[in-house]
Amino acid sequence: MAETFKVVIIAKLTTLTWVSVPWFAFAAACDLVIAAVQVVFLHRHRSGLPRTNRLIKILSLYILSTGLLTSVVAIVELTSFAAIGFNFPLVFLSVAMGALYVVSFLANLDSRRIVRGIDNDSRTLGSYRPENDAGQSH
Repeated sequence: MAETFKVVIIAKLTTLTWVSVPWFAFAAACDLVIAAVQVVFLHRHRSGLPRTNRLIKILSLYILSTGLLTSVVAIVELTSFAAIGFNFPLVFLSVAMGALYVVSFLANLDSRRIVRGIDNDSRTLGSYRPENDAGQSH
């Protein structure tokens, strides 16, 4: 009874390709649009300061690398589904896609720490360090 139920559910999933193809296409398009909007936003907010522009370039590279990676995998998922249809390797690719989103998100969070380390200078705004003033007499 349980085996028959599983086969019937999988057979019904194969008829839903009209839903899956736009879903995968929309996911790939959203990844591209999100990465592009972030890069354009940062590019428009550049200043004349070379250090700020350097940090914006670094952040843009991080955004492009993670955003384009998820977009490429989403496009591979879309083309494999369109060519092969519903099968179990596609399910494994979809699971990997979820993990890739998580890794991409964590890489972007970690990039903030790395960028702060690059700009670890006492002349930057908001980087007051009390240990620098400890040995000075007033």
